Amino acid sequence: MRYRLPLPELMLLAVALVWGCSYGVAKMALLYYPVLGFLALRFGITFVLLLPSLRNYHQPAVKNAIRVGLPLGGILLAIFLCETFGLAKTSATNAAFLIALCVVFTPWFEWQI
Repeated sequence: MRYRLPLPELMLLAVALVWGCSYGVAKMALLYYPVLGFLALRFGITFVLLLPSLRNYHQPAVKNAIRVGLPLGGILLAIFLCETFGLAKTSATNAAFLIALCVVFTPWFEWQI
């Protein structure tokens, strides 16, 4: 009898593969493109793709989501700046390892509170 991985585990493996490979791809892109330009392109494409979600901008729920989301987006931008500048200065393997440590340390810090 053969053992098959259930669909959720296969999907998690696929996400891990894409996430892990993204560091190598980003490292290669940073050899030809500056960090700020790379991030501007990355955030710009995301903005254009999500722009249709702003069609109901005048609804209170959308305004509230934007009010809450803008500071969170600023924090995310700061994280991406630090991460991408770090990736430009070190290997993709080291960068992925250091970022993955957040998965280990976040619960530990939460337990300390």
